Amino acid sequence: MRQEDLSAFIPTNKNDAVDIGWERLPNDSLIEALVEKCLTRVIRAEAPWLASYPSKAPFKTPSGSIVTMKHNRGLWVELEIA
Repeated sequence: MRQEDLSAFIPTNKNDAVDIGWERLPNDSLIEALVEKCLTRVIRAEAPWLASYPSKAPFKTPSGSIVTMKHNRGLWVELEIA
């Protein structure tokens, strides 16, 4: 699966996962594979690029599937998907 508009969403941030005993989630090797397959279109609340969104997003928005994106860095990301 490799398409220009393929995206992955990771619902677990590292700090919250560790707090509840999920030290291995999200799994680093899985994240790396998703970044490769989704051509960097991996969305997670703690992503460093969110601090400068939209100027530094690793993908073009709006795109064919992502219409808008809102976020509270580290807590949540909200997407409107077409």
